[in-house]
Amino acid sequence: MKTMFGDRRVRVGIVAVLIAGIIGVIVIALTSDDDGGDAKTRHNGKTLNVALATFGAEVLDPSTDLQAGYRYYGHLYDQLVGADNEGRQDVETGVLESWSASSDGKSYFLNLRPNLRWHDGTDVVAEDIKFSLDHYRRAAAACAVCGSLDDVVASVSTSADLQVTVNLIRPDAGFITRLGPVQEAVPLLPSSYFDRVGEAGFAENPVGSGAWRFSARVKGESIEFEANETYWNERKIPGYARLRLVRAPDPGVRLAMLLSETVDMTPVRLDQVEPLKQVGFNIGGPKNVIETALRFFESYDDSYLTSKLEFRQALTLGMDVPGMIKESYPAEAATRAFGSVMFVPSSEGFTAELAPYEFDPERAMELLVEAGYTGEKVSLISIPVYDLPEIPEMNAMIIRSWRELGINAEIVASTYGPVKGRFAARPQLFDDLAPAPVFHGGHVNSPGGILNAINRYLTSSEQGLLGYHNPEEGDRILAELLVTPEGKVRTDILTELNRRLQLEYWAAPIVWRHETWGLSPRIESWSPQNGTSAYLKFETTVARD
Repeated sequence: MKTMFGDRRVRVGIVAVLIAGIIGVIVIALTSDDDGGDAKTRHNGKTLNVALATFGAEVLDPSTDLQAGYRYYGHLYDQLVGADNEGRQDVETGVLESWSASSDGKSYFLNLRPNLRWHDGTDVVAEDIKFSLDHYRRAAAACAVCGSLDDVVASVSTSADLQVTVNLIRPDAGFITRLGPVQEAVPLLPSSYFDRVGEAGFAENPVGSGAWRFSARVKGESIEFEANETYWNERKIPGYARLRLVRAPDPGVRLAMLLSETVDMTPVRLDQVEPLKQVGFNIGGPKNVIETALRFFESYDDSYLTSKLEFRQALTLGMDVPGMIKESYPAEAATRAFGSVMFVPSSEGFTAELAPYEFDPERAMELLVEAGYTGEKVSLISIPVYDLPEIPEMNAMIIRSWRELGINAEIVASTYGPVKGRFAARPQLFDDLAPAPVFHGGHVNSPGGILNAINRYLTSSEQGLLGYHNPEEGDRILAELLVTPEGKVRTDILTELNRRLQLEYWAAPIVWRHETWGLSPRIESWSPQNGTSAYLKFETTVARD
């Protein structure tokens, strides 16, 4: 079989030579599924085949799985609040046309977009929003957003076919953020259909309102969808007639499937990126999925060096971050982070005007003197985080940079459990690492968005890291934001906070990590949503003519 990149067997053979020693598997020819089909659609009649490493809990009811499972079932559903490709809130892509809050911040008024249809042809109505929020809050729910909603929502009521009122237990300026796909994901569910078929019936034959309709599945192996040609957002009607996801946990097997054209796209490892590019495959995927940052523990305690601005600044300017990234990642896998930690391009308050910290070893040595550093031990706690096996090697590079400045630096190898035990304790347990315990860890977009991140990292919260040098000020900042509804005022507060925190060197952003996917030459383009690895938006995939 000939392709635009030559004979398939030749191409597979070339790649096998390039990467056999890396992946440890033999790339074998698998049967391609270009079924063309007789589907009477407005599209190309083709099937988009995708290999995933996991199907999560392999359920179809979003209330019974964590956010990672959204890759499996999420294609069926619309989100209450939409987002653009960068992950910022976008009223053009969600089912809520608009919303507002009461003056006390304890009630939200949601307005449903008119003329929406479920896949069974029935109308989407306000009762579906009420049912969805109640369904996620029920005792049996186990999704990422469920506990968060139950903790803040007091009641939900409808006042018209398209209007819903949500009463909160307490003011929560971040409530709308909870309903979007980047931070938590709250898919809309059909109340009347659940009434007819029950939870068991829905689990076997689900109905949504999204760009794809459920077609069939073989548990443990595959799931298939059909394009929703009557989807309300014409710009999001899929460019393929069908979508088929296959489960392939082994990265070598997924690579073999991609090379043999059994699948059109799949996540790939870092060491598979360059060999794929050499034989004509493209690399894509969602960006800014994970942020890694250097954090300074015990910075609120004057007896620790980490409490000194000059010391934090010295360690930050003393890291050769550009060199680390160049050595650790292909260009498609990472971007140097800038601004303050927590503020990624999908965050409210993000500004592209902030420059990244420069690598300035001469200034770093001056700052060490200003901080009164006399050779005390600096302990870098090192663990692999969020499936980023490159972190320990990057930490070794950080240590090398610091030692060249004359810093007495050491790596303290650990795992997440013991590290959590240290920072979760009150008082925290870093005395054996005094006077300078630091940690290069990861931060993912978390439930509640930027306000939750502020609570976790800046405040004196019992659930927080106590990673800020002035937790009382962090408490004040959060209290102000919690009663400031969305809009220009809150955005301005967060933008100024971003600038201020960068000057305080409270933490040092290192890399925004992207997810790398191999794309067949048969694919012209794909626009997954940045800021999350869950919301893949396969309806945006365009086949090459």
